[in-house]
Amino acid sequence: MPPRDCVSRLIAYESGEFGFADTVALFQELIDSGLAWELQGHYGRTAARLIEAGYCRRADGESDPETGCRHVWGGDDVCVHCGQANSDRYPW
Repeated sequence: MPPRDCVSRLIAYESGEFGFADTVALFQELIDSGLAWELQGHYGRTAARLIEAGYCRRADGESDPETGCRHVWGGDDVCVHCGQANSDRYPW
């Protein structure tokens, strides 16, 4: 996400302008870029809750605490390391 777009979207989120779908999309982008873990604590905690609830998925290369695998999702949305289907954990 380009920095200017990121800032404007974070402001919109913090101002309460985002619905649930926009919030999930924003947090997935923050997780994918790694920013979720670098911003203030609220973002990391919210990202972790969305992952745990199944609304967001871990970024490629993040360790899955259940399996220990550092998933890398292939074109068929299956981890190239362990064979777990991403849709099994995150069914959307």
